[in-house]
Amino acid sequence: MNIIKKLFFIYLFLFSNYLLSQPLALGNDKVIKFWHKELSKYLNIKEERLKLVPQFMVLDGTSFSLWNTFNATSNYSSTIYFDPSQNNQFSSDYNIVIYNYLVEPIIDKSCNINDAILKYIDADGKYAWDKTIDNLNSELAKSDPISFNSEVNTPIDDNNSFEIIKIDLSYKHLLVFYSYPYSQVKEPFASGYKPWFTPCILKKAYNNKEFKQWEEIFGKTGFLQYITVGFVIAKEGSTCIKVYKSSKPDSSPTFSSCVDNDESPFIIAAIVYTIDDFVNDK
Repeated sequence: MNIIKKLFFIYLFLFSNYLLSQPLALGNDKVIKFWHKELSKYLNIKEERLKLVPQFMVLDGTSFSLWNTFNATSNYSSTIYFDPSQNNQFSSDYNIVIYNYLVEPIIDKSCNINDAILKYIDADGKYAWDKTIDNLNSELAKSDPISFNSEVNTPIDDNNSFEIIKIDLSYKHLLVFYSYPYSQVKEPFASGYKPWFTPCILKKAYNNKEFKQWEEIFGKTGFLQYITVGFVIAKEGSTCIKVYKSSKPDSSPTFSSCVDNDESPFIIAAIVYTIDDFVNDK
């Protein structure tokens, strides 16, 4: 199969409910950037990899919806936000790679394109990641509590005026949860799901600039540049971001956005790798 044009598949986003009636710090770019920077620093995750969820998303309790959100792809080069409501998916983009990658004249028994195609077909359109919602809940229950606060003074005009941005975050459980496309059989695992991904084939295709469709797929305007590899999950606690006039730090805030959560785990942010970092283990 020789597919030149990118195929788009309608992606049904299956997370339900939002915790916030408004995004944290809606409309205040300085507040958002400070929140992003401080969260990245606290979690020790590179800023360019951490993408904020504009409205914290409650997990709906199924592996299927969790995997669909991992599967979402987009161009994240110019934004600090995670957007799962995409028309294309990593599994579909990978399909285009394996069906366009030329069969090598000398068969590599350890990384064979024919085996990769058969493996993908055998999955029968059901694309799992290597961890389930049960894995997430188990890891979350064992995770440590988190509590930190931070503040910064920022200029607000040309008259030497400043405002104070304050962040207070406290949760009984906070987890950085990583998962990758399902590539090797795991037992036990979700019934009816088989491995479909062959990492070495994607690595071969990406690192081979002579691959005919390389620029179309991986280039600057290519459709496969990023992959979601993790989520920052929180449970039982709160996040508050407030802005005060520096001249009146004890007065009521000029902006306030708080989220309180008692039971349901929800996603604060996503961790997104470039394909280069992903395939070459950077």
